This record gives sequence, C-alpha cells and structure tokens, in this order.
Amino acid sequence: MTIQRPNYMKTLRQGSVSISLSPAARSCSGSRPDVQWRRTPNVCVVSALLSPCQGGDRGRYASIRVSRSCNTKQVLEFTGAPSVALDGWTIRVQRGLPSTFDAYCSNAKLVDQFDMKSTEGDFCFVSAGPVDADWPDLVVAQHFSPAQGGFDPGVAFLPEGHLLFIGAGTRLLAYDLNRPARLWEDAADIGFWSWSVYPNAVLMAAELELAAWDRTGRKLWSRFVEPPWTFRVVDDKVHLDVMGKHTEFSLLG
Repeated sequence: MTIQRPNYMKTLRQGSVSISLSPAARSCSGSRPDVQWRRTPNVCVVSALLSPCQGGDRGRYASIRVSRSCNTKQVLEFTGAPSVALDGWTIRVQRGLPSTFDAYCSNAKLVDQFDMKSTEGDFCFVSAGPVDADWPDLVVAQHFSPAQGGFDPGVAFLPEGHLLFIGAGTRLLAYDLNRPARLWEDAADIGFWSWSVYPNAVLMAAELELAAWDRTGRKLWSRFVEPPWTFRVVDDKVHLDVMGKHTEFSLLG
C-alpha cells in the first residue's frame, strides 16, 4: 500500500507519529513544529505544537496520523495523546481511551461514541476545543476496525472553517468545532488510510477508495481504486495510477 503525496507537503516523523504540514504552516512554525520526544524501554511520548501565525488564513493546515507502536526496537508501546495547537484550537488523538475518559465526557459540550461495546479492532479517542479552555468542547470515542497493518486513525483540520475530519477504520466523520456539531458520517471502503489537505479540497485515501471534500465539508467525488495505487495533485489536477493505469481528472470533480 503506497500513497504518493504531493511534493509540497512535508512530513515530519517521530517514531510512528507523523504530522503533515502545508508550506504556510511550516513557515509559521519554523523549520519543524515544537516536538517533545521522550523515550524509555517501554514507552514513548510525542507531542507537537504548531504556533498560530500572523496574516491570512490560507494554508494553515495540519493532519495527524497516530500508531500505537513506535518505529524503534527500543520502544514497545505508544501511550499518551499527541496534541496539535493551531489557530486557537487544541486537538488530541490517540489509540485507546485516556484514564480520565469519564471526566472528558462530563465536561464536553458534545460527546459522540460509536461501537463502544465492540470486541473487534481498537479504540480511538479524539478531543478538540479552544486552546485556553479547561476541557475540550468535543469528545469522539469509537471502536474501529480494521485497526492493524497500516489502518491507523487520522484527522485533518481546516482552521478558517473550524472543520475537523476524523478517519478510523471504515468510519469517516466531520465536525464543526465552533458549535460544536457533527456535520456528517461517511464510510471508507475496506479501511481508512490517511487525509491530505490542499488549498481547495481535502482528500481521503482508503484501501479501495479515493474521495474528496471541499473546504466547507461538502463531498465532491469518490473513486474506486485497487492496490497498488498512487496519486498526486498538480495544479488542481489529480493524477491517479491504479495498477499501472493512469488517469487524470479535476480535483474539484
């Protein structure tokens, strides 16, 4: 399974946690975000802070992909909740539920829970709220599947519209953090892989699907794909290669 991401998106990696930034976000936060990395024989903890920048809103986007295991022989388990602070919001993502889960739920304005009694897969926990708030406004907890072999949870955030996308297993969610409210629930064919944020659209890659939404969260299109497949976006054109067959079409559908 390979996804060819656009050349202008840079990925900073710490263990098995990756944060993809647009050029404007990188210029605001410096050469790399403020990443704190702590390692012991059994635990690694990573947190990243993207400082809000001055000027227009265009281009300040980030996405997070979280995996339980860190990519090193010395680290056996990933614990804790990596967080990204951007434009006055703090977003936390983790596998498993935090020990303070009940407190998160009792203090949130909106709590969404999905398949919490399921025995398949793993838990995914996402919280989001104003950076200066005592507790996040939004809490999303779910049991998701598939949860192994590259099927890791991920989020994408568009600050100017307060729009948060969440992908985990076969479930896709979008929220307006300003209210907060869930905008829609969708499905990823077989299993979610990752989000990619562009100036005019957000793309979702799954095992058998490539799909796009505009900056307001409206779905633009969805295409069937089959591994091995790759894509890149150049000048609002999607270049898609599925099993060696190349097609080109508009990013906006």
